[in-house]
Amino acid sequence: MLFKCKRTNDHLLSVCCERVFTQVGNSLKDVINPSLIDIWIRNFELGVKSIVNSIPGVADILYLEPKTSTIAILAFNDSYEALILALHLGGMYYLHDELICYVPDITTAVSYAYGIRNLVKDVIGFKDLVKRVKYLLIHDSRRGQGDVKAILTNAARNFRLDPYEAVLIRFEGLGEGFYEALGAFILRNEGYIVFHQGLASHASTPIVTIPGVPDIELTKGVTSRGYFAYELRIAKELKRELSLSIGNVDVKNIISGAGEVKGSSYDFSRGLHQILGYLDSGLYDEGYLILPGIAGDESRLNMIKDYGLGLVTWDNEGKPYIVKPSKSYSKYEKAYLLKRVIKDLILTTLNPLKL
Repeated sequence: MLFKCKRTNDHLLSVCCERVFTQVGNSLKDVINPSLIDIWIRNFELGVKSIVNSIPGVADILYLEPKTSTIAILAFNDSYEALILALHLGGMYYLHDELICYVPDITTAVSYAYGIRNLVKDVIGFKDLVKRVKYLLIHDSRRGQGDVKAILTNAARNFRLDPYEAVLIRFEGLGEGFYEALGAFILRNEGYIVFHQGLASHASTPIVTIPGVPDIELTKGVTSRGYFAYELRIAKELKRELSLSIGNVDVKNIISGAGEVKGSSYDFSRGLHQILGYLDSGLYDEGYLILPGIAGDESRLNMIKDYGLGLVTWDNEGKPYIVKPSKSYSKYEKAYLLKRVIKDLILTTLNPLKL
């Protein structure tokens, strides 16, 4: 089960038996080019700031000194939002009865379906975390190795935190996975239900030919706020108020969208080509390009607007910049079929069959 922890030969291990990391001082400078270390330090600082800026009002930076430490600490005002964010940023570690527990990255192709199933299956464990989590520790795993428990207990000692009130994730650099997680979180907060890994279009393949697999798929019009697909079921189990009217929604009024993610502004042209390819299929009303570094690039921003696309990007300080779509690309019959599938997926998520 997802929240189960193990002890083997008196050593603390994660559920997946993954190698875990912590600080080792500056010893890496002896084997890695110092200029590369400087780049990692800048990227780590930018990554942490991007996380905080992308979820305004949810988190504050409690500690961030990237030149002297590989650890950043965020203080959360909402434990639920903290956990949802951590689940999207990567594998999440936490303490339970002095054991280290691990939840795999929920956005990857294999663990996404696994995560949806097991988060619901072991929602009691999730409820326990929601009650107690107040802090997110972010560890720059490129600059150190070691034991997860040591990170949590050291943070507790140095900052007077309860280690059982914290979860830890590993930062592995600014790349496509990082910006997919942050971009999806922003679009969720813009009111979309967000699917990763082509979950919606894959379910429609018996009746609709898809042009590829968008990094994320979106739908709007069935809720007054946004959710991740698996989050609908979790929220129901947690008895959190759901702003849903799915049973009464006319499929024709649902908006469908696709999102293409790139990890660098250098990939703008390739990303633009890919998102336009998905939209040419007629399956989607809207398209978003998600990538960093073009907030002040008027030429590229004008291209986005000329094509009527949406955009999620970040400036050099990690502040997000959003352009909303202005053009519909859907072809009625194809789009209608996909929207029917999306509606059925949401209904099934909320009311799964008992076999």
